[in-house]
Amino acid sequence: MDTSAGIAAGHGADSSFWQSPRGVARTARRAGRRIFQIELPVSRTTGEVYAFVGARVATASLAADASLDGIEAEGWVLVHAGYVYRPLSASTRDKFMFSGQQEAMTGELVGVYVFRATEGEPPTFGDAPAGLDEGGGRETFRAF
Repeated sequence: MDTSAGIAAGHGADSSFWQSPRGVARTARRAGRRIFQIELPVSRTTGEVYAFVGARVATASLAADASLDGIEAEGWVLVHAGYVYRPLSASTRDKFMFSGQQEAMTGELVGVYVFRATEGEPPTFGDAPAGLDEGGGRETFRAF
């Protein structure tokens, strides 16, 4: 969804808010949309293969709860959530002194959330709140 319409309409100069999940939800609600779908990363897994050592995998959780709360505050109700693993890359290496290969995947778990607009008029908010941080400094959103 293009959030530039919300910025151009005088909804505030803080473009980071209008590109956040809450800002996109507000723009959709003001445009009269009845259904809103968004994809948010839930966790990221990084895999690496090392010579003579083997493979190592690390997983980091990402905060999506603040984004979901913010979307509901804009007049939406979560009606469905699904999750999918999106592979981003793979690293492979032949085993040393053995046959076969070692492989480590890098990817992310993505939540697909579908919201329905609440009945009545959307909540009335002014411009984007100054300094809104929806995840305590952690990454919470990337547009797909």
